[in-house]
Amino acid sequence: HTRCLSDWSSDVCSSDRKLKGLPERTNDAFSIPPAEQDLVSVITPTHDPDSPHLKDAYKGLLAQGDAIPWEWILQFDGPEEDWVQPQWLGDDTRVKLECNGTHWGFAMTRNRALARSRGTLVQTLDADDILLPKALAVGFHALQIERLMYAVGRVIHLVDGNPSLEDDHERLPGTGLPFGEIAAGVVPAYRERYNNLPFFENAIMWRREALFAYGGWTALKVSE
Repeated sequence: HTRCLSDWSSDVCSSDRKLKGLPERTNDAFSIPPAEQDLVSVITPTHDPDSPHLKDAYKGLLAQGDAIPWEWILQFDGPEEDWVQPQWLGDDTRVKLECNGTHWGFAMTRNRALARSRGTLVQTLDADDILLPKALAVGFHALQIERLMYAVGRVIHLVDGNPSLEDDHERLPGTGLPFGEIAAGVVPAYRERYNNLPFFENAIMWRREALFAYGGWTALKVSE
């Protein structure tokens, strides 16, 4: 199951630029780096490249099967001298590794990974989470509806090494969004009222052009 959201449109971006006195974007002024059609880029920031949780996350990716092509953009947030090459990766060419060279925080680290991604769809995955079986396929097929911006699923979250599907968002007021397509405006209205989201924000598959249109993740070291 997945929840599909359609809160973004080019009209919103255009009106926002007018309010700020900025010129209208054109294809020449705002170009997105070339992407590979039908490829899903899975983005994972980590501060510990040797974490055993990363190995579990990788096993979850392997369990997705071959129905949906994917690449794993693994971005290390730290100095090069702390980098350790994970031996369990072997020679899997779908895994792209890079080191920030310093500590920038996970939001900026995600942006570095996004800049290296090649997929038309981008799946966020924390270093201590595991994708559910067929998660990439479910999100991929949901986003074949062009008006939808992103699809939200669930992940297995590792707490002290123990797997759990539960997260704090399920105990928030007014949660319980139905599966399927959610009308535009529902999620921003919830965010405005409760200062939070009604789902786990790091289990989202995005349209790549939407992430670029928003400018990626807020580039702060202490907040995302």
